Amino acid sequence: DGSVTISLLDNNYNPNSEAYPVVIDVQDLSASKTLTLKPAAGVSTIIKWNRDNGSILKITSSYVIVDGSNTVNGTTRNMVIRNLSQNPSTAIVIGSKGTTPVTNVTIKNCEIDNGKMYSDLTKAGIFAGDGTTYPNPGYFSNINITNNFIYNSGAGIYLNGGTNGTANGNSVTISSNLINQINSIGYTGVYANGVNGL
Repeated sequence: DGSVTISLLDNNYNPNSEAYPVVIDVQDLSASKTLTLKPAAGVSTIIKWNRDNGSILKITSSYVIVDGSNTVNGTTRNMVIRNLSQNPSTAIVIGSKGTTPVTNVTIKNCEIDNGKMYSDLTKAGIFAGDGTTYPNPGYFSNINITNNFIYNSGAGIYLNGGTNGTANGNSVTISSNLINQINSIGYTGVYANGVNGL
């Protein structure tokens, strides 16, 4: 009845033995009943797949925490999310379903590799927007992206809350991320459209 932590025990999750993308779609979560995905104590892990035009991790639930540190309240980056494709879309999607916002999602302490450097905005390390059709605008709020190392992508972080004056994205915190733009990020570090409170 309380919060749940999924501890990753293996060092390597690869396309030969896992089903991808990893989809977190749990509809009974709340502020007092969160879901956390993180490495087990002392474990450094890599989640990787050769995913053309797709993502490695898709989050369509609210109150989800992806914490790459293998210690409690840590800041070490012990989890790598890596797209091996030479034609990916994004490594991580934070996506709404319909007009119901996805809220209170945290991505922290991760190393995020989206394959290679692109000049295309939509080849993003982390995307927040629509969870059904990428990269359509979506509904999201209270998103926290902190202390990640993001490289090999078009945009490091791409937030799409709407176009033409529509803003369905709210209250996004982006802090202490290392977004490597030298021979690694081809478009921009952070791109936000239709977002209030960034």
